[in-house]
Amino acid sequence: MTGKQLKNSILQWAIQGKLVPQDPNDEPASVLLEKIRAEKARLVKEGKLKKKDLEMKPIAEEEIPFEIPESWEWVRFGTITINRDSERIPLSVAERSRLEKKYDYYGASGVIDKVDKYLFNKPLLLIGEDGANLINRSTPIAFIAKGEYWVNNHAHVLDYLNEDLMQYICLYINAISLVDYVTGTAQPKMNQENMNSIPVALPPFSEQHRIVAKIEELMPLVEKYGETQETLEELNNSLPEKLKKSILQEAIQGKLVPQDSTDGVAIISNNPKTPKKTSNFDDYSFEIPDNWKWCQLYQIADVIGGYAFQSGDLKSDTGTRVIRISDITPKGLSNKSIVRCSLNDVPNQYAIKSNDILIAMTGGTVGKSLLLEYISEPMYLNQRVAMIRASKDIEIEYLNFIIKSPLIQSIISDVKNSTNDNISMADILGFPVPLPPLAEQRRIVAKIEELFGVIKK
Repeated sequence: MTGKQLKNSILQWAIQGKLVPQDPNDEPASVLLEKIRAEKARLVKEGKLKKKDLEMKPIAEEEIPFEIPESWEWVRFGTITINRDSERIPLSVAERSRLEKKYDYYGASGVIDKVDKYLFNKPLLLIGEDGANLINRSTPIAFIAKGEYWVNNHAHVLDYLNEDLMQYICLYINAISLVDYVTGTAQPKMNQENMNSIPVALPPFSEQHRIVAKIEELMPLVEKYGETQETLEELNNSLPEKLKKSILQEAIQGKLVPQDSTDGVAIISNNPKTPKKTSNFDDYSFEIPDNWKWCQLYQIADVIGGYAFQSGDLKSDTGTRVIRISDITPKGLSNKSIVRCSLNDVPNQYAIKSNDILIAMTGGTVGKSLLLEYISEPMYLNQRVAMIRASKDIEIEYLNFIIKSPLIQSIISDVKNSTNDNISMADILGFPVPLPPLAEQRRIVAKIEELFGVIKK
């Protein structure tokens, strides 16, 4: 359960009379209701309210959403409120820009500015009148404004017989769905008439005080729980990747599986291509077992850049599929927005083969890679992607794990930060590789796959 779900559950218990015990010595809610009616009748007599403010349609049985204790009463929202919407005055952004920033200026979801004057100087309940928040509830709908402040015409302003009642109604509105009282979809709005019709479960006055006090006691704990739960969720989400990185680091340092003296030593192919040395071994190298060797990628693999297709070449619905950066995903090649070309003169060197490793060379996902163990159809490689093709003495799965390891990813990160999110062919060719004997490469691959399988579970 998330912190938000726990908070919602507590609010639901509160408005259903399940959060604090009932006290038979409490005056029933009917007594409070008569006091509210008497006060509103007095205000009508003094001309501060209209007579229609006393007239509320009775609540039908089908409108009652849940059972309440016997000492409670179902009432219309408008029955227990004193509406002060007529005192609101909106001020435009231009008007506010000329004013001294002294008093809070409230809108539908809270304070949105400050002004040099105020309209109200007592605690009042504000309820958002319009906006998407009425539906998505990203912030509280109801909130209590205190001190001296101004309210625009996007929030209803409501007064109460006492502050405990106001606080209870505030949590009540935040606990229920308002969808049935909102009109419009593009511009959701809860007008005064609809708001006044909301059925409210009204507790006795003393129980309202106990409910509000219990909520104030619990909410800091709920917030703490929510923070802890979010931290735990973030940890759970990040832990698998962190474990994988740790496993890969142990693997390429020769610490994941035991060495075997019968394996011999690592074999480095005599690759005649000698790129510029871009990786600083002093910065990235570490101790490896005696029968391992440090080498650079060009010494154990061919690295081939993609073909520079023109945009017009890739609009054909038929022909050979072309693999771009966007096609490379952690789960394999994407089947969305496949492009093909019908060119007949693309050099064969750009054809992808089974067991090629593809690596992105530019863009926001530079360094992401994918091992294509099996090619089911002919494919060409587009520019800004390189394919790494291992020599016969290299286990391709081991090389794939090397490319994904913290060692190579840290190099890519360092390089791209200095070259505007790009890595060059020379950078890739110069990747340092800690190379074990072929037999140990295979044992390492088997152990990594075993451990990764456990992590997924």
